[in-house]
Amino acid sequence: MNDESASVSQRQPTIEELKQQRGSSKGSMTRIKNVIESNTSLSHTELECRLGIIESYYKQASFYQNQIERLSPKDPGRHDIDELYVNVKSLILTLIGKHRRPSFSDQSFMLPQPPPNRLPNLKLPKFDGKYLEYKNFINCFNNLVHKDQNIPTSEKFNHLLSCLSGEALATVKAFQVTDENYPCALQRLKERYDNDTLIFLENVTSMFDISKSNKPVPKQLRNIVDTISALYSSLKSLGSYEQICDAFIIHLAMSKVDSETKQRWDEFIDYSKLPSWTECCAMLDRRCQQLDAQCRRSSKQFVPNTTTNYSHNNKQHSFVTKHVSEDVVCTHCSKSGHLISTCQRFIVLTPNQRMEQAKQQKLCLNCLSKGHVYIQCPSKYSCRFCKQRHHSLLHKQIEELTVPSDKPSPSSAATHGTFQNHSSRQVSNVILATALVLVRDSEGKYQLGRALLDSCSQVNFISESLCRSLNLKKCANSTDISGVGSSILKVAYKTQTTVRSRLNNFNLSLEFLISRNITGYHPDENISINDFNLPPNIDLADPDFHRRRGIDMLLGAESFFSLLSVGQIRLGENLPTLQKTLLGWVVSGKYLSNNLTPLRKSTYSIVENVFQELNKNVEMLWKIDFVEGKRQNMTLEQQECETHFLKTVSVQPDGRIIVKLPLKGDPKWLGDSKDIALRRFLTMERKLNRNPDLKKDYTKFLNEYEEMGHMSQLDNADNVSPNYYIPHHCVLRPNSVSTKLRVVFDASCRSSSQLSLNEIMMVGPTIQNNLLIT
Repeated sequence: MNDESASVSQRQPTIEELKQQRGSSKGSMTRIKNVIESNTSLSHTELECRLGIIESYYKQASFYQNQIERLSPKDPGRHDIDELYVNVKSLILTLIGKHRRPSFSDQSFMLPQPPPNRLPNLKLPKFDGKYLEYKNFINCFNNLVHKDQNIPTSEKFNHLLSCLSGEALATVKAFQVTDENYPCALQRLKERYDNDTLIFLENVTSMFDISKSNKPVPKQLRNIVDTISALYSSLKSLGSYEQICDAFIIHLAMSKVDSETKQRWDEFIDYSKLPSWTECCAMLDRRCQQLDAQCRRSSKQFVPNTTTNYSHNNKQHSFVTKHVSEDVVCTHCSKSGHLISTCQRFIVLTPNQRMEQAKQQKLCLNCLSKGHVYIQCPSKYSCRFCKQRHHSLLHKQIEELTVPSDKPSPSSAATHGTFQNHSSRQVSNVILATALVLVRDSEGKYQLGRALLDSCSQVNFISESLCRSLNLKKCANSTDISGVGSSILKVAYKTQTTVRSRLNNFNLSLEFLISRNITGYHPDENISINDFNLPPNIDLADPDFHRRRGIDMLLGAESFFSLLSVGQIRLGENLPTLQKTLLGWVVSGKYLSNNLTPLRKSTYSIVENVFQELNKNVEMLWKIDFVEGKRQNMTLEQQECETHFLKTVSVQPDGRIIVKLPLKGDPKWLGDSKDIALRRFLTMERKLNRNPDLKKDYTKFLNEYEEMGHMSQLDNADNVSPNYYIPHHCVLRPNSVSTKLRVVFDASCRSSSQLSLNEIMMVGPTIQNNLLIT
């Protein structure tokens, strides 16, 4: 009996029962309404009592209505309840008048909460000061916060500050958080960012900054179309078709002019209205007249040096250029179009000969121009070698800086080379600071890379191979990098990623320029560190700094000094120095090597001219008639490789020769190679399925490879100990008589640690003599 009563009490009422209870509450409210309408002479106390009763009935009816809506969301009964309640309460309040004391129920009464399972709460928008995003931000903020009457004004102000960052936050940060300052802060934001002209020009700039798609990828093409369509719609809402065309023409014109003229245009614009091409053309005409007047007033006959900063198109220059017109005639070769400082015939002369030519032609020894002497030279530049008042081409020590051997080799474009110093004495070498860092890939994972720390570089570099391995997104970027000897390196792409320390949580988000090769292997050869006496209790940033390995990244001055920590250890005289950094202890500095082999390689920069190719051809003719009678001296690595071969080679009874792999590094350096090998295998498998004949030949080769004992099936793979999976692919040679298909095993494929099997093996000497065609 008790169980039955409990089950009855726990039973949920049906929708019919709920409607009946709701109807009972509505009927009570209707009876009170009829009583009040029939008797308008009720006392103040009776009206107060009936107001409390009507509110109690309304709460009951709302409760039953909520239960009904859970079972039937489209039930229309709530509207009738609300209308009846409003009519009865309005009638009672009208009769009570202004003398009614507000009851506690009136002050604390709130409408019932909306039924559950509604839409989720929206996040507050963020704004960092970009003009394009202000309209969206302020509209969203007004709907979510500003127009909500239940939120106090001071709380709205705090919400506003939490939504702002960067320049936008600095605009209103000075205001005190009070109710009176809240509308002032909104007005300040509106005055600062609600500028249709700036938003219009920002849209135009964004349209020209869209990255170019180099491959026919539908996702990239769709992204370009959607972005341009959105920007064009925004432009149409701010200006007419003619104003849009004028803005495009102005943008193109300003991208072609110099930076000073562009700055004059920015100062000329009236940001209260959209600019027109007529105004821009008039300003450029006045600018031309001004420059013409300045040229006519100038009594100097020389061409001054002007420093230019190409800020548009993301070009970065840190050198001095000269603007030369076609009317300029070289005083040395009498040809037009260039100055004597860039004349190839003048450059190939020795410094003494250049000095004599300058004195004979009565040129200024500082700028190589006529009309004044070097004491009165208005140029602020001096010799870049000794900083004295003479031209760099007249510096007498320049031969020692640009000529690497006894035979000078003058040149015209900046190139880099190396020369060897053969000596039986101690050789001075320099170790550069390197570090192993973790680099974030496109999937958010981190891979190992070797970075060179360079405080003299204004930009950061990443190798093309590492960028491809990380699958980083490339962005078009036309950048000119100036190096030693004013050499120019053109970089077409850039990317952005995060670099993290292996030893702690330090990380940096940096922008990198993508270069095919950053530098050569460093150090040039393996270094013996037996005399270094490294402290055993320190964590080296690059534990294998003494081994010859490649450079994947270059971290410039942007991050160099932020990496330094307090701590430095000097290992001794003629030994490098240990410097503590957030990446670990780096080893850098000069040291003396007792190695008798030609290990030293010094990088030099020379100035290349048109005679270099001729010199190479003549030198090649000499080499054709000369045959070396003896082998060249082997390097230390080649000697170790040959010694390893002699110790480990053996001949099996079946005639097979077996030799141990000549590893120069620990196999533990190899990371995971199975994933990339499996991906390449699946790609090859799909290719073979599309070509049955190729698949037949490929399968035949692998079967022969297995029958000959060159490979065997691995049943229980041990992925804990060091291992390396070698990808393979085929190379077709249809014209070959013997082998039309050849399978290539790629041991140069890098693992997740950015090292391949080939990179940790020694390279032996060349045992064959050079072949010469006579």
